[in-house]
Amino acid sequence: MLLLPVLLVAVFAFILGAATPNCWARGGGHGDDDGDEQPFKDAEIFIEYNSTAGDTGVQVFLHDDNWRRITISDPKDRTIFRVEGKAMLGRQGLTELFFESVEPELAALPMVKFLKRFREGEYEFEGIRNDRIELESTVEFTHVIPCGPEVLPDEGTVLDPESEVVISWGEVEEVVDPLSWTSRRMTRP
Repeated sequence: MLLLPVLLVAVFAFILGAATPNCWARGGGHGDDDGDEQPFKDAEIFIEYNSTAGDTGVQVFLHDDNWRRITISDPKDRTIFRVEGKAMLGRQGLTELFFESVEPELAALPMVKFLKRFREGEYEFEGIRNDRIELESTVEFTHVIPCGPEVLPDEGTVLDPESEVVISWGEVEEVVDPLSWTSRRMTRP
């Protein structure tokens, strides 16, 4: 009878250890920089401003091989997005993810409020691949919004829907000042 409490403690410890997620056991949880992470092959977050429709949103793209879980945190370390493949999709693995937020018109969500909602700073992309490699990239999110290109056909070019059309434009040199809605010359680093 004296061995029963010792046996119960051992069984409880075994069950607790088996139920603990691998990332806890490996010390790879959020905020723990053990140096075992590798960066995503591609991770981006940026503002999409549609001058024609007068709306603004956020777009995110990321890519890596065979991942199953992704979390994105804002500059205040709050989780703003999480996705995970489950069952057969989790076992199969994922490679790319692209999404964009709803793009309300500026009358419904003025730019000042939008910029407060999505603050400038470092956004952290974290994930885990099916081979247990941890992924981590830090992406700088800015309020720099390039002006749209001005597309002009060459003189004498007739835009015929039946023919092949090649459109080209020069490098964007100006950015939108979102608080005044005027354009200004882009500053280069």
